[in-house]
Amino acid sequence: MDPALAFAINSCVNETASIIVKFVGKLNEIRVFKRKCERLGKEITVFHQLLDSKREAVKTLQTLREFEACVTRAEEFVNKCVLWNVVNISLEVFVRHEYPSLMKKLYGLREVFVLDSVVSF
Repeated sequence: MDPALAFAINSCVNETASIIVKFVGKLNEIRVFKRKCERLGKEITVFHQLLDSKREAVKTLQTLREFEACVTRAEEFVNKCVLWNVVNISLEVFVRHEYPSLMKKLYGLREVFVLDSVVSF
């Protein structure tokens, strides 16, 4: 067999295997997505408690408004996603990616919010 042909076949097989692994990973994300949404709903309760306990300390800070808006957006997302079917979840996992970006922003703002509330005492 021609070495170039063997190399091309090997590359195709490796690329196909890589695509299959990524696809199976996405299918797994779809399978556990509702549980992740439910867990986010529970975490939002903790975020509300954090907001209530630190509200007076950070009343004037921009972070408070940003954090409240992000928690509200996360709450709306959870209320939607717990009702989603497989098609909606698949769109989220493969196309929209709102969940990971929301989580990144929420946890980043939480850190800034806590830091700002501690500094303002």
